[in-house]
Amino acid sequence: MAEAVKRFGHRFVGSPAWIRRPGPACILAGLLWIQPAPVRAHRLDEILQASLIDIEPDQVRITLNLTPGVETAVTLLPLLDLDHDDVLSPLEADRYAQLVGSELALQLDERPLELRVVNRHFPPLTELRTGLGTIRLELGASVQPLSGQSHELSFQNRHRPDLSVYLVNALMPRSPDIQVVQQARSENQSESRIRFTHREMSQPASGTAETSRPRFVWFGLRSAGAVIALIASVTWFRKWPGNR
Repeated sequence: MAEAVKRFGHRFVGSPAWIRRPGPACILAGLLWIQPAPVRAHRLDEILQASLIDIEPDQVRITLNLTPGVETAVTLLPLLDLDHDDVLSPLEADRYAQLVGSELALQLDERPLELRVVNRHFPPLTELRTGLGTIRLELGASVQPLSGQSHELSFQNRHRPDLSVYLVNALMPRSPDIQVVQQARSENQSESRIRFTHREMSQPASGTAETSRPRFVWFGLRSAGAVIALIASVTWFRKWPGNR
């Protein structure tokens, strides 16, 4: 897989105009570790799968957003509505979430991690048919105590490669003890390798109000930035001429 991976420097490579402009985009760039590679526009006959990877000292979280185009929804809906009653039941939603989770692979230092679905959101089937609905899955994997300083996390998305275009990015870690130093992606961004460093806790867990408040504010800004950046990315893809 390593030979198929294309590496980029810490720059906005092939980024849309709204990222290159000053202003709010610069703020988002500071909140997120965004290094997008050139991708095709989200067309009507494709599923846009956007993954955000969050590395913490004790776990890895993945947020996967799937947005099927109008033509693709016809193929995807039978995997969701198993009894064909035009209503997505909780059991059907759980089954599809587990299916997607089983087609994701995560490794830390070449050791497989077990991903589990921790949250899910499905829009109504009528909304998915219009090409405007987005399925949101949140998955997590526990991590054994990290030993040593340098580590590598690899991620692979094997869900519906025949119909999908992919985006993948690592979030800027909220823990000061984790630092992402390099990201590498395959050409279609279905695979990603993330190199990061880990250090021992430099401060006691119980901090003063003055030290804990900035971290709380940072966490809020970081979460808001992730959501805004994802929405902006999907909007940009939909406005691309090929999606009209």
